[in-house]
Amino acid sequence: DGIKTIIDIGCGYGVPSSWLLERFPEARIFGIEPSKKRVRIASLAVDTRGTVAQGYAPEVPEVPRPAELTTMLDMVHFLNDDALLLTLGRVAERMREDGCLIIRATIRPQRRFPWVWWLENAKLRFAGVPAYYRSAEQLEKMIARSGFRITDTLPSGVHDELVWLIASAARQELSRVDYPGAEPSTFTAEPTC
Repeated sequence: DGIKTIIDIGCGYGVPSSWLLERFPEARIFGIEPSKKRVRIASLAVDTRGTVAQGYAPEVPEVPRPAELTTMLDMVHFLNDDALLLTLGRVAERMREDGCLIIRATIRPQRRFPWVWWLENAKLRFAGVPAYYRSAEQLEKMIARSGFRITDTLPSGVHDELVWLIASAARQELSRVDYPGAEPSTFTAEPTC
């Protein structure tokens, strides 16, 4: 499989990280998570096979070598456009040329009466947490603008409220305009994910 370095942005309690470590026995996880409690639990889950730091995207963990895989599960709706572009640009800088980016994103439901979505959104508003819901097409454009090539977009679950976006690094020159606050970078990947 060749996966030895994995970046996990918004790793939560470390459940996906644990599964990835089982799937890729030679891998190490480098995660970041805002919640101190979740960092503690995720750190126990990855044990000696990685590190989980407390922090907020657009912070991206430093890695000892370019990552083959980056995951961003159920967290991009917490980032405004500038923060998401900056996060994606920083991820691209830390990935191997043939690395794979996997995002699962929450999108605004199109069905009538999405009660669970309304409840979750109400909890965020009550907690004062802003949410930035984007369509799959908007996310695809932002991912591509950040130096990746979309290889697949798939629905997750029975409703249209979650979407998987799979991308690989792409050959293109990025500029400061592409992600504010970052230095220009060049990516020369042969997409394989």
